[in-house]
Amino acid sequence: MKSIKLLTPSILFSLTLLLSACGGGEGDTDPGSATDTASETQTATDSTTHTNTSTATNTATQTNTSTATNTATQTNTSTATNTATQTNTTTQTNTTTQTSTTTQTSTTTQTSTDTATNTATNTATSTDTDTDTDVDKKIVWQLNAAQSQLNFLSTKKIHVLESHHFDAISGAIYDDNSAVFNIDLKTVNTGIGIRDSRLQEFLFETDQFPTATATNTLDLSAIDAMAIGSKQIQNLDTQFVMHGVTKQLATSFVIHKLSNDTVLVRSQKPILINALDFGFAAGLDILKELASLSSISTAVPVDLLLIFQRQQ
Repeated sequence: MKSIKLLTPSILFSLTLLLSACGGGEGDTDPGSATDTASETQTATDSTTHTNTSTATNTATQTNTSTATNTATQTNTSTATNTATQTNTTTQTNTTTQTSTTTQTSTTTQTSTDTATNTATNTATSTDTDTDTDVDKKIVWQLNAAQSQLNFLSTKKIHVLESHHFDAISGAIYDDNSAVFNIDLKTVNTGIGIRDSRLQEFLFETDQFPTATATNTLDLSAIDAMAIGSKQIQNLDTQFVMHGVTKQLATSFVIHKLSNDTVLVRSQKPILINALDFGFAAGLDILKELASLSSISTAVPVDLLLIFQRQQ
């Protein structure tokens, strides 16, 4: 019996089942051993029951795991859509602001232009007023500037003589026998650009005195009576205005009647202009210094050859 008690409960349980199946022992079985065997059998039964319960619990736990995984995936879809809409709104606002600024600038420019226009209109009105006294005068002979010329001579270093001219001249003879001749001093042409600029700036001061004007009175009836191809001399007192100074000059002109509609007028001899009479002393000193000259003559001979066309 001591050997039987050393067997494990599970083996005893198995033996008990085998004996029961065979009908059991007859007197060889110890009552105390039977009791122990029953007790062991009950313990084994409990162990088996616990094992089955644990297995059922684990199965239920695995069933609930994969359900919560697919829930958070559909949350972040509509966020990136609302960003680009606000950017377009800002851009349109800036464009409108710039357009307003440009319009305002244009308005200012328009105002300046109007002012300049008004000034020009006033100037033209003044000019018309100045010529109102000549409203009744009619041009009989018009200067043909393209075929006419005015030349003058300058002398430097005592004996160096140079010839110059003006590119723009204009004039007319009126039916009241008056003649007007204008010289654009800004068109002085000496053949040297820097010298032309210096004459304009320091001698003639063309910014203030741009034009020289000669006026006189001649005999139109004597010209009309001339035969074609003939010539005559007329001695005229000429009023000459230059550099803000007015001087009376004794002049003599030869008139050639080229046709009934064309006359040529030239100076019989050079007209002498004294630079000091017209306030050019300071300008001459500047020119001498700039050109490193010892002297510039103040006597300036002027020669005219003018073509006039009869006006119908």
